[in-house]
Amino acid sequence: MSKLRKSMMVTGLWCAGVSAAHAAAATGIITPESAAFGGIAIIAAAAAAISRRNLLLARREHAAAMHQASHDPLTGLPNRLAFMRKLSGMMEDKRQAAVIFLDLDGFKAVNDNFGHYVGDDFLKANAVRLQEAAGSDRLLARVGGDEFAIAIFGHNARQIACRIASNITQCMKNPILSDGRELFAGASLGIACGNSADVTPEELLKRADMAMYEAKRSGGCTWEMFDSRLAAALNRCETLFTAIGQAVDAAFPIPMFYEPMTRTDNAQLIGARAVLKWHDADEDAEGLMGLAAREGFGSDLLHHVLDRACADARNFPAMRLCVPVTAQQLLATDFEQRIETTFLRHGADPSRIEFQLPAHQLRALRKRLCPQMMQRLTTRGVQFSLTGFGNGPSDISLLAKSPFKRLVLHESLSAGISSDVTTQQVIQGINAIARAYGIEVGAAGVSNSSQAKLLRLAGVSEISGRQVGELCSPAELVRDFVDPATTRAISA
Repeated sequence: MSKLRKSMMVTGLWCAGVSAAHAAAATGIITPESAAFGGIAIIAAAAAAISRRNLLLARREHAAAMHQASHDPLTGLPNRLAFMRKLSGMMEDKRQAAVIFLDLDGFKAVNDNFGHYVGDDFLKANAVRLQEAAGSDRLLARVGGDEFAIAIFGHNARQIACRIASNITQCMKNPILSDGRELFAGASLGIACGNSADVTPEELLKRADMAMYEAKRSGGCTWEMFDSRLAAALNRCETLFTAIGQAVDAAFPIPMFYEPMTRTDNAQLIGARAVLKWHDADEDAEGLMGLAAREGFGSDLLHHVLDRACADARNFPAMRLCVPVTAQQLLATDFEQRIETTFLRHGADPSRIEFQLPAHQLRALRKRLCPQMMQRLTTRGVQFSLTGFGNGPSDISLLAKSPFKRLVLHESLSAGISSDVTTQQVIQGINAIARAYGIEVGAAGVSNSSQAKLLRLAGVSEISGRQVGELCSPAELVRDFVDPATTRAISA
């Protein structure tokens, strides 16, 4: 034993050094005393302690980051990424899987009427009751704003999914209390089943999504199963998507037609609606544009239609041309600039062009800068209208101080006016409200003279449909409607 060590043991300095080393190891703090008495061993022990602590902190931070990346911060549920990862993993062993895709009916109304804070609380409350209805052992995820998905695995996944969907539709009928208010929102659900042998996880989710939209089209607050009928529609949709992509790459060889519109009081031709027809498909411009918008190039398709309409306008004097547009296209940052460029290139009169927005998309423009842009264009003469009004959500209150010059009634109202007194009263009521806002009313899908007469008596100013004329090419429109030697009339 060295003299230094004996001296330290006698004086107690060795103990002090060991204690300092322990303190340094325990706290991770190196003091002058610990460094002086403990030497290299003390510093090494402290460094090891610091390393362990840093490693622990790094692991915690990594775990927190991974949780944040895979979970929705509002509801605490797994997000779409985590859902798809889990679904893919479970389907790799060819296990039968069922996916429920769910969209809340009425959530936007809650958000708009009571604010985002109430909307957030409403989403969290719905997430809790969805988990209760699905069962704590089911994979529930928030995959979108008000969209959720549930995954079920096992040989009886289909039956379990149907039972869960029924449970959810029942529990969603009950209100959620928020600050003494009763808030309601139903749910539209779609179910798709399969395994890795016949479907990918992405395709399974897409099928459930499509079934959900079918439930929503049926009126909502119900569920639909993906079946062969929807499979055929999905294949057709994908075929159209491929066709649109090819059209974009090949300078848009999509045939364009026009649907004539006339006044109800004198049968005078006043305009025509541009319609794209893809070979024998029954999708029109609105349908193709909606599909293109969802796939990311709807803006190109819209401006193609506008470009051709402006070019055709030279042959259609004193007549407005209607171009279908979606809310997503109107909200594009370059919408105003691109249509101004198109008008300038053709020397077109902006007052000859009318953009027609589906009425159910009107709410998407609320509280956005889009209406300001629309107001600027209306000062230049561009017109805007709403189509399909009266079918699905059509919020009349949003018409106040809106830039829309007219609304077009859905063809179901035109079809029902001859046999249903209630329909006649509804049309008269819509017309009275629209007129109060300075908005004209038209009607689509008019098939006979009786409907045309009753619509005129109800205050409708213009109509389109078989009673007026079928879809026609630009040349046929000139020959049959524009040529002054040709006369057409609607029987009064």
